[in-house]
Amino acid sequence: MNIHVASVKVMNGLMPGSEFVTPMTLAERIVVAVDVVAAILIAGLGWFIWRGFHRKTAKQPEK
Repeated sequence: MNIHVASVKVMNGLMPGSEFVTPMTLAERIVVAVDVVAAILIAGLGWFIWRGFHRKTAKQPEK
């Protein structure tokens, strides 16, 4: 019983053969959040530009 508990503590509860990945730090989380927000803003800007050009072409009268 004690051997099993000791080996689980050494492995940090991971499966045999897997590698332990350190959790994200606060700084890494902030960088990821800024990247996601920037990507959403760029996509939104692209959407508004695309929509603006298509509204102008749809409202032009045919000659």
